[in-house]
Amino acid sequence: MERFIIEILPEGSEYGPRLEEALATDDASRCYVYKGKIMSSSITGRCHCGLVQWIAELPKKVILNCHCNLCRQLSGADYSSWVIFPEKQVEICQGSEDISHYQATDNYSISFCSKCGSTVNAVNEEKFPNDIYLARGNITSDFDMPADLQVYTVDKASWLEINDAIPVFNP
Repeated sequence: MERFIIEILPEGSEYGPRLEEALATDDASRCYVYKGKIMSSSITGRCHCGLVQWIAELPKKVILNCHCNLCRQLSGADYSSWVIFPEKQVEICQGSEDISHYQATDNYSISFCSKCGSTVNAVNEEKFPNDIYLARGNITSDFDMPADLQVYTVDKASWLEINDAIPVFNP
């Protein structure tokens, strides 16, 4: 059996494969296949109904939990959790014609499946130009990296306790 490295994450470090550790564990045998190509450093995701599917090549830029009013209103949740990638690392591999878009502000748009309504991604040209926000809850791959940052915690829901283990940034 061939062995492929996906990711080995030393505690407290940035994303980066560590070959020696990976080869010594069973984790090295996991891989993703897309269009016949072995993807050794990617994650996949989909909407609830499966009509829209995507793939993103690691490394990610940042994982953040956003507590701004816009994210809370658009998601209907206490906060939104996003994995942000450079646009060139994200591909909609199924259902691009089934994606609807909503321009929430001049700089912020959100895309969702036109059938089930699941958030697919968002774009914030002001904060992260040329990047794609992928909804963390729709990731189907093993992806257990913790959030890097919490933002707009000053706008958080009054009933929500902030996780002190995740750094806070209020722009």
